Amino acid sequence: VKRGEVGVRAVIQDCPDEAQTMSISSLLLCQPHWGDVRCQACLNKADLSSKKKLKDITERQRNLLIELLELGDNLNPTRKKT
Repeated sequence: VKRGEVGVRAVIQDCPDEAQTMSISSLLLCQPHWGDVRCQACLNKADLSSKKKLKDITERQRNLLIELLELGDNLNPTRKKT
């Protein structure tokens, strides 16, 4: 994800073996321009713990995370909206 070879949404949706034990917060933080604040905002909106593993989330939670990722900058509570 960090090198841009695969997107976070694809990892969340497909849950490959290599990522199953990865925490959701670690996965989100791999993205460019994602820090602790944006990551926590996303997790809060999805009602997920930062320590929750990718393999342990439900299909509904997967779909919600993917939807939230599509919102992009709207997840950054510190960014001013114009």
